[in-house]
Amino acid sequence: MQQLKLSDRELTVYDEGSNSGPVILVHHGTPGAGPPYHGWVRDAAARGARLVAFDRAGYGASTSSSGRTVADVVADAAAIADHLEAERFVTWGVS
Repeated sequence: MQQLKLSDRELTVYDEGSNSGPVILVHHGTPGAGPPYHGWVRDAAARGARLVAFDRAGYGASTSSSGRTVADVVADAAAIADHLEAERFVTWGVS
């Protein structure tokens, strides 16, 4: 778990699985927060993938942002990918 500092707040990021594998960014459903399910992490690691999840703004240890909309998660995903130096990644959402 690590805190990613953005210009106006912080995101809690969970980086699991293979550090050199392709990045899969997990989006929790509402009001989800916390690390990804251990079974998913094991599966990702077995396939050589890097499973990354994060506490959405205002949930878990991530701070909120006033006036935020659902679409603002796009900027969060891009900030996480930049932080991980991932040129490409896929997203996976659960609810």
